[in-house]
Amino acid sequence: MGKRNILIALISLSVILLIGTSYALLRSVQVGENPYVIELGNLEVKFASNQTENLVIKNALPMSLEDAMKEEDTLSFVVSNTGSIEARYNLYIKETNGNSILKNVLRFAVKKNEADFGEAKILADNKYIDYKALIGSGESINYRLKMWVDEKADATYMNQTFSGKVEIESIQSEGYDDRDDVLNSENVKIIDRLKAKAYNEKEMIAINKDGNKCESLENCDVREYRFSGKDVNNYIYLKDNKSSNELWRIIGIFTDDDTNEEYLKIVRAESLPLNYLSDNYKVNGNTYSLKNSENNLVYWNKLTGTNTDINDFSESGLKYFLNNANDDDNTAGYLNYLAIATKSSLKEDVKYSLGSVNYNENTTKEAFTNEHDINGCIDNVGGSTLTATCQIWNKNKASFKGTVSLMSPSDYGYAADSSYWDTKTLSDYALEEVKNSNWMADINNIWLLNAATTNQNEVVSLNEEGNLSNANVYDNTLGVRPVLSLKYLTNLIDGDGTRENPYIIFE
Repeated sequence: MGKRNILIALISLSVILLIGTSYALLRSVQVGENPYVIELGNLEVKFASNQTENLVIKNALPMSLEDAMKEEDTLSFVVSNTGSIEARYNLYIKETNGNSILKNVLRFAVKKNEADFGEAKILADNKYIDYKALIGSGESINYRLKMWVDEKADATYMNQTFSGKVEIESIQSEGYDDRDDVLNSENVKIIDRLKAKAYNEKEMIAINKDGNKCESLENCDVREYRFSGKDVNNYIYLKDNKSSNELWRIIGIFTDDDTNEEYLKIVRAESLPLNYLSDNYKVNGNTYSLKNSENNLVYWNKLTGTNTDINDFSESGLKYFLNNANDDDNTAGYLNYLAIATKSSLKEDVKYSLGSVNYNENTTKEAFTNEHDINGCIDNVGGSTLTATCQIWNKNKASFKGTVSLMSPSDYGYAADSSYWDTKTLSDYALEEVKNSNWMADINNIWLLNAATTNQNEVVSLNEEGNLSNANVYDNTLGVRPVLSLKYLTNLIDGDGTRENPYIIFE
């Protein structure tokens, strides 16, 4: 038969459909002489009465397509349109246990209503069960999902686990390709407005799991959405504690690894003004030198009374100033300079990866991998060299969770045209041709988030010429442009993202 003799031990493939969350809201926006009329309804996934909510395959054997089609185990469910309007929808498998390598050898096939099972797909290449499917008002569509381990799987995939869930996304039956309803209507979430730009390839680009531009969103497993290119309309207003507008810029839309919640990552359009900064900052009994009174710039991590400190942002004086109250004055610290309305829209405990980057050797894609490929990294181990298994300096943390952070080197890299992401090292971003394609090219003289690979006292930065460089955390001083994350539920009030008319998210 088609089964191999290699047993992939303890593979547990689980496609989990959660009844309470497998819903998508339908909205029809009608435009005429009268104000908008909005009709609402639901798309929902229902399971067949004789089915459990899980499809679990344990101790799986690789098998051929022919043998897989003979297997009886399938997951049956129904998509129902309970609204009064017809709609289009995407139905797809979303991974829930990290980036499992099993996706490369997991195949699935789908049977829709009375049709035969369709062409088998590799999950890593195509996550969609159904794409742009049309469903009428009151209609129900039946699905059967069959999944197995492909016969090409070898011992590399032993003891691996994949788990995921089926999600449904509603899209409008009319105007989907332009998403005119989202681009032009009022009272939408800012993330939805920006994703509409991505679907139209208007300034915002969808990026897949491999770090490449999605050439088509139809078969793309999207990792994030970013503004890329020189002329982008990504300006947004936040309010400080005096209710004055601060100008920020949107980096992109990202997804929380732990909660799968989307959030908006933004960076201040200018460095922090001097009145935000104090000379010293005291946290947990330690006093950090913060501002250099001679040039009014900022140390990254200078513990008072020492001539050395490490490039671990999670333990740095700058991180404490941005996220924590001062021991001697709980009204100090960066977060206290933001308005209450602004703080209520911020996503807290965002995970930031702290892998080290070599800007002379790394392309943008490689920098992102080095920043984030921290699986198996051990925090606070002895020594003072990069570990052999990951890009984390010994004694440093692999990541930290906080509200405020800094830009990463890959944030700078992905802001350039996608043609440079894997063809130029980050040091080549000093070239005029690359700068002319990068909306961040005018940012200079600031600290970045990630450690350098040169030694444990240096981090990557942008120098006075706006080129990537390394800087000493306790000896050099640079400007600070904080990075914040806005919750998915943040509504867009007004604006088109231009500098003259920034997005406004507060009245």
